[in-house]
Amino acid sequence: RPPAYLKKPIWQFPYKNLEEVVHKANKYSTLGAAKLSRKGRHATMWHALLRGIWSFLHMYVLKKGILDGWPGFIIALGNFEGTFYKYAKLHEMQSDWRPPASPPLRR
Repeated sequence: RPPAYLKKPIWQFPYKNLEEVVHKANKYSTLGAAKLSRKGRHATMWHALLRGIWSFLHMYVLKKGILDGWPGFIIALGNFEGTFYKYAKLHEMQSDWRPPASPPLRR
């Protein structure tokens, strides 16, 4: 069957709004941290920060998100956030971090 042509262009938006960007970053970072943990990977907060920065630069500069203006910046920032949270959550899992057992503040 020969290829067909569309009568109208298709618009593709990866996210409806900023709330969805944040929600997906949180959801996928939790899944990603669990996957890295199962693979025996380790992370520090420096790993989280540096990998997040690399993720932003990769999307914004190398993948040319900068040419998309504000939406490209938001998507690159979402990638930073998701990557940072993934490695921060991995670090949190491995260090068995718990809040300090101090009494609550009183006024």
